[in-house]
Amino acid sequence: MNILEIAGKYGIEVTKQGGVYVAYCCFHDDTGRPNLTFYPETNSYFCYSCNVGGDIIQFVSLIEGISRQEATNKIYERLDFLLDHLNINKKEPCNEVANLQISKLFNQFLKEYPSKLSQVLEIMKDIDVKLAAKDIYLDEATNLIQQTSSHLSSLR
Repeated sequence: MNILEIAGKYGIEVTKQGGVYVAYCCFHDDTGRPNLTFYPETNSYFCYSCNVGGDIIQFVSLIEGISRQEATNKIYERLDFLLDHLNINKKEPCNEVANLQISKLFNQFLKEYPSKLSQVLEIMKDIDVKLAAKDIYLDEATNLIQQTSSHLSSLR
C-alpha cells in the first residue's frame, strides 16, 4: 500500500500531473486549484497552500485525528504493507517496524495464553536486547520476527 492507495481509501481524488499527483487538500478549504501534492517515490505528500506535509504515517494521523503511534499501528497491521515497506527500505534500519510486529505477536499470544506471561517476558527481554544493541535491517528483522513466532508457538 502506498500514499496514493491511502488517499483513495479516504475518498481523495488524485490526478497525475507530470511526475507527481495532485488533489484538493483535505486539511483546509481548498477551492482554487489542487494544492495537495503526492510523491509516490517517497510515499510523502505536501500541501503548498497550508504547508502541511509528511510521510504516510503523518497523513493517516492528520486525516483521522489520531496519534502518530496509532497511525503507525493502523498502517502496519496489514502484513502486506509491512513487507512492501521493508522491501522499499532494505538499506534503512527497521528496528521500530520489527519491534511493532513482534509486540503484536506477543499481544496476540498473551490474549490466548495469559498463563504464559512469565515465559513471554523472558522472550521479550531477549528481543529488547537484540533491538537495542544495534540497527537491524530487513533480513535480520524478518528472521527475528520468524524466530519470535516460532518461540511463541513452542510455548503452546
